[in-house]
Amino acid sequence: MKIRRIAKICAIISVLCLCLQLTGCGGGERLKVGFFPNITHSQALCGISLGTFDKALGEALSIGWYGFNAGPSAMESMRAGHIDIAYIGPVPTISGYETTDGGIKIIAGVTSGGSLLVARRDSGVESVEDLGGKTVAVPQFGNTQDILLRGLLDDAGLAPIDDGGNVQIVQQANANIKLLLENGSIDAALVPEPWGSAMEAAGCVVVLDSDDIMAGDYPVAVLVVRKEYLDEHRDSVKLFLEQHIATTRRINDETDYCATVANDAIGRLTGVSLEADVLSKAFDRMGVDYTVDLGAIDRFIDICRSQGLIHGDMTAEMVCDTSVLEEILAEQND
Repeated sequence: MKIRRIAKICAIISVLCLCLQLTGCGGGERLKVGFFPNITHSQALCGISLGTFDKALGEALSIGWYGFNAGPSAMESMRAGHIDIAYIGPVPTISGYETTDGGIKIIAGVTSGGSLLVARRDSGVESVEDLGGKTVAVPQFGNTQDILLRGLLDDAGLAPIDDGGNVQIVQQANANIKLLLENGSIDAALVPEPWGSAMEAAGCVVVLDSDDIMAGDYPVAVLVVRKEYLDEHRDSVKLFLEQHIATTRRINDETDYCATVANDAIGRLTGVSLEADVLSKAFDRMGVDYTVDLGAIDRFIDICRSQGLIHGDMTAEMVCDTSVLEEILAEQND
């Protein structure tokens, strides 16, 4: 079964399983925002914990926060109109752009790097080539880590079982993958931070660090919007994006404090808190930035096409609309 069909089936099922809804304060128009409880979505986590988005938007915009485990389920919810803006990986965004005929747009960057390929210490996996005959976990079929893994397998001359190869790829929530590695149910995993650093601290071997995957400069999360919402509520998108930029800058200026805030949020949402050294290493392995790397998006488009996830003509310039971002930065003389 091709990945395109797998991703669609899993996304349709998982959209019914929102893991969290947090209702913001304030009145006025309601903006529904999706995010994951991952360090790679630190702007959302800090905004929720500190209430900065609600304070900044005041009565103009009321925010409802919706949590997801991985991108395909969040993207399915966007396609259904259940959320308007999302912190999400580039691969579900690229897929969503095609399936909505251009109805999903990247409007800003979030984080880059921050994905690791880890393996159980006694698994015998020391390189991608060693994954033949092994079981490897990803957060969800069709998400960014899944496509990164399939691209690595292709480069190594390997293939998943569903494509006639001998690598068994399974999907599991990030918080569960560590337990599956510990009990021997799986051999390896490609996961976002902070889960990769947490698994390393628990004794797993890092097979590929974030810098060894797509040269380390790939986006692991982007900020996306439904084009219909952008067209009808551009001012609201601008208000939200202004706070996203401000939060990104604060994370870079006050990294230790914001990392602790984000970690506390992850603990509340998943029941799993990180040790200080794990948290520090996770932040060291990723960049936090609101700009969009069009070249990296084009590379993801190429991988998605090679893996059969998309089929039509597409470029990063088509998927992205950074006009609101550029307008804000021009006003701020940045």
